[in-house]
Amino acid sequence: MRPFILAFAMGLLPSSAYAQDALPEPDPIEFANPEHNLDCAVFILSLIERGVAKGDDRAASAAPFFMYFVGRYEGSADAFIEDALIERIQKMEGDDLAETSLKCLPEGAALTVKLQGYSEFFKGPQEAGRTSD
Repeated sequence: MRPFILAFAMGLLPSSAYAQDALPEPDPIEFANPEHNLDCAVFILSLIERGVAKGDDRAASAAPFFMYFVGRYEGSADAFIEDALIERIQKMEGDDLAETSLKCLPEGAALTVKLQGYSEFFKGPQEAGRTSD
């Protein structure tokens, strides 16, 4: 399971179709829970940290997912994340991170699919504006 998690966070899954089929739909109740979003931010941050420690240049590709969960936390908690993030990092253990990954992956996969859709949407007008000389 851990290689799958790391592959997801580093953007290595082959397609959005795989992401849609492999994971359940995100739970909208959890999605709006500030504590859940805080846990997901900690989980993604831990993946980034491990990737950087291993010298993996792709670790930075998980940063948008971290920022996504930071924004969700700050929007739903109406507070900045810094103090809560430090406190949660100090309390979380390996088993907590593994359990959290199962809750956060569906949202990350859904976000990936959504962003890929935006990318395709914006490619259309750009490609339509090109002419062959």
